[in-house]
Amino acid sequence: MKKLIRRILLLIFIFAAAFGSFVVYQQYTQKTQQTDSYEAMQSGTLATVRLKYLTDNSNTLRGYTQKMDVSTMRGCITPLSQEHKLSIQIDQAENVGQVSYEVRALTAHVL
Repeated sequence: MKKLIRRILLLIFIFAAAFGSFVVYQQYTQKTQQTDSYEAMQSGTLATVRLKYLTDNSNTLRGYTQKMDVSTMRGCITPLSQEHKLSIQIDQAENVGQVSYEVRALTAHVL
C-alpha cells in the first residue's frame, strides 16, 4: 500500500513540475514574441460606383482590380428603365482607368 501511495505522489509531483515548467515557458515566450505595431491606414484608393435607378442611388459598388465572379454580384442587381439607360456616378474618378459592365438576366446569361 505504501508503494502505491509513493507512486501516486511521485506522479503528482512529476505532473506539477511539468505543468509549472509549461506555464513558465509560456509566459517567457509571450513576453518576448509580443511586438504589436499600429499604423494609421490611408483611405482606400479604388473608386466607388453608384448606379442610379429612377431618382435613387440603388447600388454602391466598390472598385476591383480583377475580374469579378457573377455569383458575387447577386446583391447588386439594378433594374433598367424602359429606355434601357443606366446612370452611373463615380467617386474618386481620377483613380479609374476604365469602367466596364454587362447586361445580364437574373440567370447570369448575357443579354
